[in-house]
Amino acid sequence: MLLFNMKNFNNKSRFLKMKKICLYMLVSFLIACVKNERRDVITVDVNRRDNISIFDIFDKVEIIPLETTSESLVKDITKIVVFNDNMYILDYPMHRILIFDKKGKYVSKIDNKGNGPGEYINISDFAVKDSGLLLLSPVNRSIYEYDTNARFRNSLHLPNVTGAYQSFKILNNDTLIFWTSDNKNKVKIVTLNSNKILYECFPEEDIFFNKFLLHSVFPYNNYLTRSSSNTVYSFSNTGRIETGYIWNFGGENNDIKKIQKEMDFKTQKEMINFSKKVFSSEVVNYIFVLHGGNLLYNYTQIYRKNKPVNIFYNKISKTTMVFEKTTEGVIIFPIYWTDEYAAGLIPESENSLNSALPDAILDEQNKTIKQHINEFDNPILIKYYFKK
Repeated sequence: MLLFNMKNFNNKSRFLKMKKICLYMLVSFLIACVKNERRDVITVDVNRRDNISIFDIFDKVEIIPLETTSESLVKDITKIVVFNDNMYILDYPMHRILIFDKKGKYVSKIDNKGNGPGEYINISDFAVKDSGLLLLSPVNRSIYEYDTNARFRNSLHLPNVTGAYQSFKILNNDTLIFWTSDNKNKVKIVTLNSNKILYECFPEEDIFFNKFLLHSVFPYNNYLTRSSSNTVYSFSNTGRIETGYIWNFGGENNDIKKIQKEMDFKTQKEMINFSKKVFSSEVVNYIFVLHGGNLLYNYTQIYRKNKPVNIFYNKISKTTMVFEKTTEGVIIFPIYWTDEYAAGLIPESENSLNSALPDAILDEQNKTIKQHINEFDNPILIKYYFKK
């Protein structure tokens, strides 16, 4: 249930009046969610495996090598945003943003870690808008603004919250939606002009099973996801949150009681061993690691019995495709979605370029690109162009 805070009431009568209004809004909201759940439940047999060629979904596959120089070295690709033909990449371990053009040629970077003017302590997330980039530094609770050419503009110290700011999305020119570690209200809606929290919602306990999402809690468009939950939430441009759609795996749905059970690990080794049991389905039936989608598809990748299972739901034909690998032997790992293509990485589980990108799925130009890739190069991006 999503609860909205009620603040700054001057007297009891006004409080009671507003309480009735809020109760009415909450009931209306819950009714809307129930309707939404009935309409947007995606039922999937997660034990089924379909024979899916990569060309059943995509027209072509393109390899984009990221230029490797002393200035452009990438340790890890945590997030990708494409804007005006440039690719903006968050390298979270190195706390920097690297900019490449659409062919992978290095353009510039934001690498200003420090305590001086225009410098940040760390970066946990970023977003791109017409006027520039916004970087979130949770350690000192600040937003840093740069232009799209990586030049610093200004910074803003965010309002105090319990815990820390973790990730965010741009709602409009003046408003951001944040995911935080405040268990009473994980979501904060902040206006930049007045630098105030407009409202907050989404209470959630600190559940260990929510630590398995491999990328942002805001995976694509206006959606919010949790690795323990079959529900994918949507939010409007004003920050209103409701159920977007639900993955229903029938008799294989996870036991909610197991998900909500508190974990008490005395050592890191205990936590790692338990995580292995989660991925192998010894504790729960599956765990969500990726979400995505566009006008045609809703997508998720779950881990079940130590295997990544891809689920594509076609919103037009109302059909699903469920597979671990394509018939060509390809494991896909898409982390950035548009209506034209999905961009992904080679999964860490793949130790061979040939198994991740077999020649059978590449045209002659991309075969040549593949032949010139070596282990000392930057990571490569893979663009999968959807069938039209």
